[in-house]
Amino acid sequence: MNTKHLSIVAIVLWLAGAVTIATMYYGGKTQQESDGREAVILSESERDFILGEMRQMLASVQGIISAVAEDDMKSVEEIAHAMGSAEVRNVPKSLMLKMPRDYKTIGTDNHLDFDQVAAQSKNGVKAVLRRLSDLMIGCMGCHESYSLIAE
Repeated sequence: MNTKHLSIVAIVLWLAGAVTIATMYYGGKTQQESDGREAVILSESERDFILGEMRQMLASVQGIISAVAEDDMKSVEEIAHAMGSAEVRNVPKSLMLKMPRDYKTIGTDNHLDFDQVAAQSKNGVKAVLRRLSDLMIGCMGCHESYSLIAE
């Protein structure tokens, strides 16, 4: 096989791989549910991972509210920062490919919102509560739009 044929084969394989990854990245595997939400189809362990992360977010929100009640802005900052954008790196790449683009956007935005809550801890209780309220709007939007099911 000469270099021209080899180059063509390489380009075709690259394009096929790029199309496959783009399709997975943008679409994920979903189905429409009877309640109007889009169900993201995952393996059982992937679903458990995401549900665990959601519980961590909820526990962080509770911890932040508790710290605000005690006027403990240092704890607010620590709790919010721990759930912030750095946490996104813990999501397995294979799982990121299976989720629809809008679902990933909401999840990433929620982690960024925790970073914003941490940043607002220096500006006092009202600033923290405003950012926390915005964060919860993102949570509610996700739960209204999506469900998770295991194959």
